[in-house]
Amino acid sequence: MKNISNTIKKLELELLKPEIRKNKNSLDELLADDFKEFTSIGTVIDKKDVLKNLPKESLVKWKVSNFKIKAIAQDIVLVTYKVQKIDLKNKKTIVSLRSSLWRNISNNWQIVFHQGTIIK
Repeated sequence: MKNISNTIKKLELELLKPEIRKNKNSLDELLADDFKEFTSIGTVIDKKDVLKNLPKESLVKWKVSNFKIKAIAQDIVLVTYKVQKIDLKNKKTIVSLRSSLWRNISNNWQIVFHQGTIIK
């Protein structure tokens, strides 16, 4: 499980890097075709929405804490963590709880579900 945990943590944190968030090819590799997200503002988006809109996101800085990984099945893991998202343009900070499900598809880990819930 330790190797899987290291891999999943690396992949989850990759999704927070500006160079990955702006690269449609990288996002396409990391997101499963059936990806769904419940956003922190209460909308539901899919892979197509992410590929279209995430590369346009303004520059942000992330601070991750309480990162945990739990195996749900041999090929599915749950990731939970807390994140501070700092918009570098307007200096606004949003804190949220995050959860993701990752699935091993043909020996390749991809994210299939993500949810962010804003906290005060």
